[in-house]
Amino acid sequence: MERHRKWLHGLVWPAFFMVVVITKRSIDQAGPHAVIDIVGWTLVMIATVGRLWCSLYVRGRKSKQLCQDGPYSVCRNPLYLFSFLGVMGVALAAERVALMILLPLLFAGYYLAVIKAEEKRLSVVFGEEYHAYCARVPRIVPHFKGYRTPETVAVPVEPYLGGVMKAVSFLWILFLLELLETFEPISWWAR
Repeated sequence: MERHRKWLHGLVWPAFFMVVVITKRSIDQAGPHAVIDIVGWTLVMIATVGRLWCSLYVRGRKSKQLCQDGPYSVCRNPLYLFSFLGVMGVALAAERVALMILLPLLFAGYYLAVIKAEEKRLSVVFGEEYHAYCARVPRIVPHFKGYRTPETVAVPVEPYLGGVMKAVSFLWILFLLELLETFEPISWWAR
């Protein structure tokens, strides 16, 4: 599953932009357009900050130790949760109803399979420690009652920078969407 993720992203995002370029926005009225934009941008901002937060705890340690602090103390898959919020935000910002429905469904279907595969692997690698963690911390929906974090977290710089690049990718997608929207009135593809 992990091997296919880059390949899948290499297909999904270009296809997403192809749909955006060859179709017209479903929402043209100023009021709904503004609300959807605000909600989309808000979700992307939450996703970006959330992914940065997660990366502080897990980058460079993923298979070496079981991360159970910070965002991982309230949800076993916070990176995927924040990525889902980012996908929702991008889908809303694209203002195509088909994308608002399809992207979250595709994401959820694929990443639920990824989560199950990762759970099998983590169960083998960490054994009883992982089973106790699963009993205490929910898979996806956060439960803040169990939040815990150490006073300091050592952050390996190189892996963290990779996490930063992935986290800000949603912002770049929004930037490209806004650019396309700005040039839509004079573009050949919107006619």
